Amino acid sequence: MSEIQVDVPAQRQTRVALSALVLGILSVVLSVIPGAAFVAFLPALLAGFMGVHGVRSRLDDRWQSIVGLVLAPVAIILSLATIFGFIQV
Repeated sequence: MSEIQVDVPAQRQTRVALSALVLGILSVVLSVIPGAAFVAFLPALLAGFMGVHGVRSRLDDRWQSIVGLVLAPVAIILSLATIFGFIQV
């Protein structure tokens, strides 16, 4: 039987890109909830760092890193607007 060989670093890099995307979406959702807007900073920062890492690594799934990188500052701005009362749900 032939064994399937998987490139472990490439698989790890794909996880970084997907993590940036998921954390970016999570941080945007948390940023518009008044009680959770304070917590939205942490996943937004992580999404930003992982997004930068994914873009610099020139991944195949680079679009996920870019989306996570774009959503991170959007989430930070939305959470600041929610905290200071500009957005009321």
